This record gives sequence, structure tokens and C-alpha cells, in this order.
Amino acid sequence: MVELSFMDFEVRNNGAAGILGRHGVFLILDYYYRLIFEIINSSQVKRSHASTASQTLQSGSNGTVLRNVNGGKTFNDVSVANATERDFRDVHAFDANRAIVMNAGSPGVFFRTLDGGKIGSHVYNDLREDIFFDALDFWDNRHGVAFGDPIEGRLVVLLTDNGGQSWKELHRELQPNMLPGEAGFAASGGCITAV
Repeated sequence: MVELSFMDFEVRNNGAAGILGRHGVFLILDYYYRLIFEIINSSQVKRSHASTASQTLQSGSNGTVLRNVNGGKTFNDVSVANATERDFRDVHAFDANRAIVMNAGSPGVFFRTLDGGKIGSHVYNDLREDIFFDALDFWDNRHGVAFGDPIEGRLVVLLTDNGGQSWKELHRELQPNMLPGEAGFAASGGCITAV
């Protein structure tokens, strides 16, 4: 028997649920929590986001971005071109066509798609060597937040008010002070929720 510990669990208003396990197990459940899709040894997948019960995006290491629009029956590879060194720790799907993916380490880059195809529009870039983004989320289709581990004792916070087309770093004086060694949990982008 293998004991599973889950890195990510998300339930959307529409009832779709995604579960990501530490041992490479990825599950999609329907409204009644019945299993409708399972991937074993999906170690590249780090984050899943469901925009509806039948539409999900998964992101992960080696530049991996997978798109599903049929309730988990098939997944299309919509990974960012030439991004195999990227570790996409978070993804946000607005609907079947629009999404944002976030790279964790340096360079801290965000990519966007508007047509549901290959993720490719570069919308944010941070070249600081010590940048490490943990998570992003959106309150609605326009307003979002992303944060990363502290730099020089202050939590890095980004905001967008145009659906992720552009991002602005919160002014340094407004960034929260952090205790020595304090940082976000970065395994799956699930450590922030916009409410």
C-alpha cells in the first residue's frame, strides 16, 4: 500500500475538483467526487486549475502546460515553446481560452494565452537572481495577485488590474516585512486564495 500525501486540492464553484499527489498521481473528480481521470507518474505536473467542471489546465516542471476541455478524457500539450528549463508552479485558467502560467525561479516570468492554444505571450519578467515566485490568484477576470519569497526581508507582491496583461510590483514600503527564514510554501501555488 502506498500512502499518498496531496500537494494540491481545489474545488471550484461548479463542483470540479483536482487533486495532485506527491507521488505523481493526478486525479480529476466530477461534481459528485467520482473519479473521471487519473494520471499515474505525472511528476511533471505541479498545479491544476479548473475553470469549469470539464476545463482544466495543469502546469509543472520542464515547461509543462497541459490543457483539457472534455472532462479529463484527453489532454493537449500547450507548453511554452523553448521553456524546458522553466518550472511552472502555478496556473490560472479564466476560461477555456484565457490563462496565465507562472515560473517559480529566476528569471521570474509569466506567460499568457488568449486563444486556448500554445501558451506564449510573455507578460512579466523579473531578472533578479533571488526571485522565486510562490503563487498567483485572481479575484475576478481583471484583478489578480502574485507573490514570491522575500528579497531583502520584504515579501515580493505583484498586482494586475487588466487580467494579467501586465503586472506591477507593490511599492517596496508597502511590501510586508518578513521574519528571517520566513517564505511561502511553493510546491504547487496553492498557498494563496483571492477571496
